[in-house]
Amino acid sequence: MTQLGTVVITEDSEHAGACVWWELAGEAPALALREALVDLGVSETLWPRAITAESAFRRAMLVFQNASTLVRPMAHGAYAVLPRERDSSDRPRFVTAWTARLNEASDLEFTDADPTTCDDVWWEYSQALQSYGHQDLSAWLAQCAAHCSAVRLRSSGGFYFVPRPGLQLWRACVSALEAVSESRSFTIPALATRDAVAAVLHALREEAGEVLGAIDEELTGGTLQARALKSRADKCRALEAKLTEYASLLGNALPDVQTKLESMGARIGAAELALSTAGGVSL
Repeated sequence: MTQLGTVVITEDSEHAGACVWWELAGEAPALALREALVDLGVSETLWPRAITAESAFRRAMLVFQNASTLVRPMAHGAYAVLPRERDSSDRPRFVTAWTARLNEASDLEFTDADPTTCDDVWWEYSQALQSYGHQDLSAWLAQCAAHCSAVRLRSSGGFYFVPRPGLQLWRACVSALEAVSESRSFTIPALATRDAVAAVLHALREEAGEVLGAIDEELTGGTLQARALKSRADKCRALEAKLTEYASLLGNALPDVQTKLESMGARIGAAELALSTAGGVSL
């Protein structure tokens, strides 16, 4: 039904896929999120990465940063906390009050911090080890989108088109997140209209250009070894599969991109042959 230029559709309408985005709120308990993903049948290969001590410590320290206090990284895994003070001329300055360091055993070491501060940092650190923050979740959702053959509709990320075959998996991933946190995801079904197809193809062309451009720079540098060349060949095959999927879904191909992709495949093959001839090991 069309009214005032608006196309109204339902979840059951035939659509090419959906535009998706999310709003993160608070943290997500790591164990609860993994359990929710298991319940929804999401493969372990798509779970968020394990929380590292380094990332948890960084999140714990940034809790102490505010308008009047800076937190700055130092060498050897340490952070300095610098509250704002005023010098004799009443000019603001930041002076290190205390530091904290994550040692090789993943324990915390402090310098000039009072016992209460030490306890506060330990508590924040222990909490961060058990939950995913916004940066972790954003990276994970982008990984899920990529696994669902999505294309980025906004250069800064966070807004994607997920093709119809990937929607079930995408909904499972974001449903798990919503079940254990205050974060929310949004989905707008996208009909295969001329403007919608043009937007998706533009995004796909941009993505292909980024992938092929990066590989071109690496091949031009001439420093890729056998394992790296195999990895770049795998990227090209994945991109080719994605182009084929979108051509079938939207009824539009990108022949110029396909030509560039074939040319890049040939260059990688030539580089592998040259490396093998020079005595390298082909993996």
